[in-house]
Amino acid sequence: ETLQVQEMLIPCYNHAIKFNVVIRISALDRKAANAVSGMGGAYCDLCHLSLDQAHEVSCIGEDLLRITRSLETNKALLENLDIDPLTGEIKSKKGDYSTRFGQKRAPIVEKDIESVQGLHMLLRSTDFLLKLLYHEIAGVNHWSESVCMRDVQFIKNAKLKVQAHMKEKTGLKMAFPDSTGNSGTTTTGNVARRLLYERDVRELLLELIDSEERRDKLRAIMVRVAVVLRVVSSTRKLSNSKVDELEAFCKETYRLFLTSYPRPVCEMSPTVHKLLGHSWELVSLNDNYGLGTLSEGGIESANKFLRRYRIQLSRKCNQHDNLTDCAKRLCAYEDSHRRE
Repeated sequence: ETLQVQEMLIPCYNHAIKFNVVIRISALDRKAANAVSGMGGAYCDLCHLSLDQAHEVSCIGEDLLRITRSLETNKALLENLDIDPLTGEIKSKKGDYSTRFGQKRAPIVEKDIESVQGLHMLLRSTDFLLKLLYHEIAGVNHWSESVCMRDVQFIKNAKLKVQAHMKEKTGLKMAFPDSTGNSGTTTTGNVARRLLYERDVRELLLELIDSEERRDKLRAIMVRVAVVLRVVSSTRKLSNSKVDELEAFCKETYRLFLTSYPRPVCEMSPTVHKLLGHSWELVSLNDNYGLGTLSEGGIESANKFLRRYRIQLSRKCNQHDNLTDCAKRLCAYEDSHRRE
């Protein structure tokens, strides 16, 4: 706070260089962003739309796909909510989304969070489209996958069919459990880019759908999502006219999705909603630059090192000492001179 208000002068030879300090909270994944903002139960952490409202085509025409959440609106919301004094949790009840909007506790930060997850947008959008592909191959017209329903086996068989087909044709191992013993699957960022961005690979996925009409319908969605992901994840600056085109393209894709796959055939995931509903506005707020520099990909790449530090290269006396050692080693890892 002090650095942002006061000038910071650094002497350099016979001159003093003035720096303006700007503090930004970015490169957080959705789980971390929700934890510090207190929005654990929100459908979207950028707008106040509920799951039902986000699936109404009228939300596009009424211009409701706007970023309406901020630190100020979240704090103002707390004034009218009942908070448990012992736990700090907001007392919730069924059907209170119109008053609580998914807020579970007070924010623990004093700055607005730039909730941009470029890498996870790619991964979760790919997972979502693959699930939609499995349903199309299996001929299942509802999104629920309860273990009590017999259609679940058809979806599992469709997934196995897609995995075997792609491994045979391209060598890609997609949607398998991670063989290294860590959480996650083999659908990494590079695999997801090949599945969505490369036309030949995308067509190999779509050729497993029997109906040409359903194949064309899913192809249109996949191509449009791939275009939006490429533009959003770039680091280039767009002109104002290009941002307007991106807005129109995202809204048209959102409308096409809701009309092609209405509920209960499909439910749009929060990540796809954020991508199609808010990515163009995030680009506009970023001075028309793509969101590539705000991506959490760099932090995610350090996870394997952090795992190694916690297990092998840190004290196990208590959590404080363990995390202190990990933080020091991460700082040393980021410093190229120390690493050498």
